[in-house]
Amino acid sequence: MPKSFCCVIPPNLNHISKQSIPTTKIMVMRYICILYLICFLPFTVLGQDEAKTRESVFYGGLHLGTPLFWGDLYSIGDKTRLGYGGGLLGGVQLNQWVGAELNIDYAIGRLGTRSWQVNDLLDEHGIIRYRSGSHRLGDLYSETRFFRTGIRIPIQLLNLLTGTDQAFNLELAPHYYLNKFDPNIKDRDTKEILPTGARPKNWSHSLGGDFAMNYRMSPRSHIFLRTSLSWLADDQFEGIRTIPAWRVNLNLYTSIGVRLAFGKKTVNTPVSTATLVSPNGNTYISLPKTNANEQESVPITTPISNADSIGKESLNAITPTTKSSEKLPTIYFKLNSSVLDVELHKTQLNRVIQSAIKSIDYTIQIEGWTDPSGPAIFNKRLALERAKSVANYLISAGIDPARIYYVGMGIDRSQRNFKDARRVEITIIFDQDKKD
Repeated sequence: MPKSFCCVIPPNLNHISKQSIPTTKIMVMRYICILYLICFLPFTVLGQDEAKTRESVFYGGLHLGTPLFWGDLYSIGDKTRLGYGGGLLGGVQLNQWVGAELNIDYAIGRLGTRSWQVNDLLDEHGIIRYRSGSHRLGDLYSETRFFRTGIRIPIQLLNLLTGTDQAFNLELAPHYYLNKFDPNIKDRDTKEILPTGARPKNWSHSLGGDFAMNYRMSPRSHIFLRTSLSWLADDQFEGIRTIPAWRVNLNLYTSIGVRLAFGKKTVNTPVSTATLVSPNGNTYISLPKTNANEQESVPITTPISNADSIGKESLNAITPTTKSSEKLPTIYFKLNSSVLDVELHKTQLNRVIQSAIKSIDYTIQIEGWTDPSGPAIFNKRLALERAKSVANYLISAGIDPARIYYVGMGIDRSQRNFKDARRVEITIIFDQDKKD
């Protein structure tokens, strides 16, 4: 006789959703998000040591964006339901590659059904059921208003990898938010709010990370495009729930914004000597300058045959003779260019030539500068080429090459306007007793 089999139907089958997977999946997602957050925390500790080399920069900003949700309903289903929102942000840049930021956002998201959900039913408690319910799920949608506040740890990847302050940057940022949701279940045709739905938790949390592209428009202003992915702890955020609650609830928030720095930003420039190179091949060493805007007289030293081999003892043996100096009008350059615009700066160049003609014993010191955009190695070379182009013009105008010395100073971070940083400064140093 064949064995008989029976199927035991659970008495609560009516309120179980069509899909069911173990809640272990939710726990796995939680652990992944927590580990992701913890893995980035050491960066903030490492950043503290570098932060001691310069003052922190405070900043504030705003952004506008659109949220998308995945839960018991979806923002992308049989149709795409874009939300809208915005927020404020404020933070501190601890150094050139890591910071800490507080965000406050408010947005409205919309969620609907996927094709395989349209015939499911929703009861008065907001529970999706398979056999009974007061509303057909395909005739409804959820409009969810939410407020969130939390912290981000933005890490500037290109700055971290290159060790220089880049104008364009890629950003990764783990985040943690506290959320407050206020959902409404609406009729798809009439837009009427229905007296049904599950109430979310008063406050819930979310974990995740951001990917952003930043561009520095000026020393104090940035624009950014950011995409934020968060795992939501509240499975009733959209006013609908399943029993058991098994879905992974996600929020994708894409936004564009601007931020402005308002703290004092200083760069720790190590005290060192600058190498001055003359067109005739001589190499000179000058005493260090404290900043880019120094207007005092410049010490001139004895020529050194091999500057690279100079040690501490040799430098101490140099006795500079301070002479009076005259600061001449600044020469400006276009972005990433070392081409001297003679017509534009004809007045300034003629003044240099005239001042040199009036002096018997003089030296012309030329300093090239760049703005902070681009790699430091490129900017150091560009600064030298700018100074050299001015030196070559003065030589072609008849000035003795032995009296001209030029140097590439590199990046100038003291200027608010990048245009003011792309320049060459000229100083004539002469002996007062021998000036006509």
